Amino acid sequence: MPAAFPVRPRRDRVARPEDDAPLAADAAGSRQRPPGPADGNPLILRLSVSLLISAALLFWLLGSRQAAASWAAVRLPAPGVLGLLVLLQCLSYACRAARLSTQFATRLALGWRSTLRMTLLHNLGINVIPFRAGELLLPAMLHRAGLQLSEALATLLWLRVQDVVVLAGLGVVLWPGLPLALRGAALLGLAAAWPLTRHLARTAEANQCSGFPFRHLQRLRPMFDGSRASWLWTVANWLSKLSGLSLALAALAGLPVATAVPGVLGGELSAILPVQGIAGFGTYEAGVALPLAGFGLPWQPLLAAALSLHLITIAIALVAGALAWIALPAPNLPPSAPA
Repeated sequence: MPAAFPVRPRRDRVARPEDDAPLAADAAGSRQRPPGPADGNPLILRLSVSLLISAALLFWLLGSRQAAASWAAVRLPAPGVLGLLVLLQCLSYACRAARLSTQFATRLALGWRSTLRMTLLHNLGINVIPFRAGELLLPAMLHRAGLQLSEALATLLWLRVQDVVVLAGLGVVLWPGLPLALRGAALLGLAAAWPLTRHLARTAEANQCSGFPFRHLQRLRPMFDGSRASWLWTVANWLSKLSGLSLALAALAGLPVATAVPGVLGGELSAILPVQGIAGFGTYEAGVALPLAGFGLPWQPLLAAALSLHLITIAIALVAGALAWIALPAPNLPPSAPA
């Protein structure tokens, strides 16, 4: 018996890939659209609040009685020394930008000007955001430029590993009074750590090890195989920075430059402490004065000189960061950059 109503083919109920293509494209576009001005508002708001809190706490700290004596002794070095310090600090910033650029030569289309902007803004954040939370600015900027967040965080960790290794090596070479045998053994240990860690990272990846510390070594694997020039830029960065700071500290404290080097190294090494003062205040000054006091120098002039040097370097970082924000263009975000 024929049906009263003809049965239509049920093609309309069959899901076809081409029917879903526009929806998939819209969804992918919504996930991968380039971030617009509105997307940066939460980050800018958090940064602004952090800056206000830091400024309020710094104003309170410098207005206290405990800081009054050292604050009254703050002074500038001679104009020639100050100019040389500014020049060497700028050279240090340029080396850091070149190091960052070499890290991503094959992965991100970031020019030197873009990495210089990131470097200066990152340095600004470290100096003004409390408790070194400004370190997270670099992974955030790299993530917005198209890098996966996990790789951006691994990049920050790798840069800090390079800094510690190079700074420790320079400390072994420059620290006065160390026996020659101890210097040689320490340098050999630092040199052996690089191929050993690289071998462990490759072994962990080949054997798919997931326990601690192998999962962290796997994240750093792209850095191990990256450009070797980044090590040279790291050494150049620290040589220029330590030279300028040593000249300035020697002028401020009335010391020979060679004597001021351990104080500068101590101040820079204090940055790896897990607990930091606001913009490093307190920990940096103690890191500078403690090694020099071990040579029998009086505390009060050392603390005053360290505070003067710290304020000068922060002022340089603020000016450089502001100029980078205004004058240097932000990197062009790729169409698939994460929001």
